[in-house]
Amino acid sequence: MEMQYKMGKVGLKPFDKEDLIHSNYKNWLNNINVNKYMYRGKFPLTDNNIQDIFDSIDRKEKIEWAIYYLEEKNICVHVGNISLENIDFINSSAEIIIVLGEVDFWGKGIGTIAWEMAIRHGFKKLKLHRLYAGTHEYNEGAIKIFNKNNMICEGVKREAYKDVNKYSDTIHYSILSTNYFKDSK
Repeated sequence: MEMQYKMGKVGLKPFDKEDLIHSNYKNWLNNINVNKYMYRGKFPLTDNNIQDIFDSIDRKEKIEWAIYYLEEKNICVHVGNISLENIDFINSSAEIIIVLGEVDFWGKGIGTIAWEMAIRHGFKKLKLHRLYAGTHEYNEGAIKIFNKNNMICEGVKREAYKDVNKYSDTIHYSILSTNYFKDSK
């Protein structure tokens, strides 16, 4: 399997039908622990819903990669997906979104490495100026990824997300190409 990007044991390749079929992707989308901070995870999805989501991807405004982890004996495991979405070439910006679906791989730095590769693609390949992301105030894993990749907290949307009977804030981060290239010298 050829990776588009690789750093250490983490690789990114364009997300395709093979990844959809031959991984646990469908299970991730219905796993409450994986989806507790995602808007998409509030309602169960059928195989047809998931296929419709895959088929409806607008490849002009979204680049999605499957995140693979290389285990011993050269076995690659599809552990998540990362994407650049809402790509706006007029304003030179895009949103980064990640899901690490394989719970056994959480906390191993895989998300941080995949995030770094997505940032690099956005700034070096697409020549974007600003990349942004947001998450819920309780999503410690995402906040660690943002901070480790030198993203700056831009602000908070108060009580913007409802989870069962409580509201939580969403926190928004960004990184500019000028900061990225200055910090990576």
